[in-house]
Amino acid sequence: MEEGLKSQILENIQEDVSIGFYSHEDIYERVWDLFTYDGFTIEPSWLSSVVSNEMKLHENRSLEWSEPTDFQKLVKAFNSLRKLGVVSCLHHAGFTKQDGDYDCCVLLEELSDLGYLLKGYCFYNEQDITGVIDNMGTLHIGFYSKESNEQEAIIIGQLIIKELQAVGFETSWNNSVDQRIAINNFLWQKTYDGTDYNLEEGNSYPKQEVELKPKDRQKPFWKFW
Repeated sequence: MEEGLKSQILENIQEDVSIGFYSHEDIYERVWDLFTYDGFTIEPSWLSSVVSNEMKLHENRSLEWSEPTDFQKLVKAFNSLRKLGVVSCLHHAGFTKQDGDYDCCVLLEELSDLGYLLKGYCFYNEQDITGVIDNMGTLHIGFYSKESNEQEAIIIGQLIIKELQAVGFETSWNNSVDQRIAINNFLWQKTYDGTDYNLEEGNSYPKQEVELKPKDRQKPFWKFW
């Protein structure tokens, strides 16, 4: 195998490892599917060994990370949002913004069938993660309302901002549906741990319907019926 191709394969493996949501088997299959075509194949034992080695190196580097990591803080914020019963929150929702919007809408319908009357959703996707890894800067959070109501979506955005800031994030947003919420100075640090961080969907929500209210300095902008 040419050194240039080996370098390209290694780069793909390292990115998948850094994302932190893929198992050894996942990464192996993703790389295999990407680089085996037109009769070209990769030596399976070599590929498996490289994936194992990169995952081990990443795990060792994680021992030096300060806690809580930004990802751990994000998990806390998303869990808090779920418990308020207003929005569904998805980690690693597809590859693109369109994927994330679709996955969240499907999830909202499924939760509605179970009796959870949520108003909207928020998420980030794989492109958002790789953007942070490559540029070491901003993680974008997509959001919207279930009924495509812009006024409700803005209130949902304000609620998301509040919970993100509560765990210590610096955020920026122009208070409109035309811009996603930005978490500034985000450092993506995550190892694969086998945890499905979206598994709490449907388990953390109160079943009371929540009324969204415009933001007010004296009154909360949400309340339970």
